Amino acid sequence: MIRARTVGEKTGFGNLSEERTRGDIDAVERLLDLHPPAKVLDLFCGTGRHCLELSKRGYEVTGLDYSREYLELAQNRARELGVSPHFLQGDARKIEFGSDYNAIIVMWASFGFFADEEERLIVQKMYQALNAEGKVYMEVKHRDWEVQHFEPSSSLSERKPSVSNWL
Repeated sequence: MIRARTVGEKTGFGNLSEERTRGDIDAVERLLDLHPPAKVLDLFCGTGRHCLELSKRGYEVTGLDYSREYLELAQNRARELGVSPHFLQGDARKIEFGSDYNAIIVMWASFGFFADEEERLIVQKMYQALNAEGKVYMEVKHRDWEVQHFEPSSSLSERKPSVSNWL
């Protein structure tokens, strides 16, 4: 079983601070001009750290991920925090996302691992899930930056800058 740690100010996989998560969501709010109680889909949400922060701020949040174990961790953390995001387990290529979202976020470079045709299907499903004014925030890796800063012995959290550092 996969275990995520929560140690003091650490969340997610044990390496990412709550401050960093707050900064990520601050940036998303600013860039998308997003305000509670907007309806947000966190696609490929993992252990739900962004879902939890959005939910704490008063958003109506749905998190979707393939990993049942990650979603169990997210649900347990939500109970600890007293928040109620909705979590869906399934394959993004096959599961329905729902509809009428004000925003869809794809954090931590979670997009781009499927074949091109499958990626197009997911983007089409994202578009169909948004309301007329809906917006998408998608964090993607910059190939040249990754090549320049690649260090085989370091962890991802040491290499990856925060979204808020880019703005």
